[in-house]
Amino acid sequence: MATLPVFPNQRFMQMCWVVPDLHAAINSWVTRSGVGPFFLFDSVSFANGSYRGQPAAEVNISAAMAQAGEMQIEL
Repeated sequence: MATLPVFPNQRFMQMCWVVPDLHAAINSWVTRSGVGPFFLFDSVSFANGSYRGQPAAEVNISAAMAQAGEMQIEL
């Protein structure tokens, strides 16, 4: 029987979801759970990246973060 890894601090502080529509996901979180405001990081570019150890083209992402009590929500 495999043993699960033990986390010395089991108080997780962040949950992250990859979503197909960032603005729709923000709206859903705000209206359904009351979480917000979300801080939007729109079109953030990263140069000289790598993917699985290989050079990658410039990456451009958007993300949003909010606090839900002690939990940080990242979309």
